[in-house]
Amino acid sequence: MFTFLYYGLDACPLNRDQAKSLEFAVNSCFRKIFCVRSQTVIEECKMLFNCPPVFETMTTKKYKFLHKYMYRDNELCKLFNDRAIADLSIRSCLAVLRYHYSVVKIS
Repeated sequence: MFTFLYYGLDACPLNRDQAKSLEFAVNSCFRKIFCVRSQTVIEECKMLFNCPPVFETMTTKKYKFLHKYMYRDNELCKLFNDRAIADLSIRSCLAVLRYHYSVVKIS
């Protein structure tokens, strides 16, 4: 829904503070569109419109970018292939841990 905010973030490293700033921008857009102030209503709207949290979207975009990057025939990409593999393995582990935590938390 807010693809214009995420353009190019798959190739750029962002820290958690920058992700929180983007989350604030997304929440502000929902506040203005629906004329609400309640954070619970905004979260419900985001869920109904399939707008995942910014950090989750960034992680997914980064994972797809690195996966495509690894299989390029470009010499420059091959030079940094080890870094991409390492970053992918870290993100895969984090995704598994996050999934496991959400399953345990719900149960």
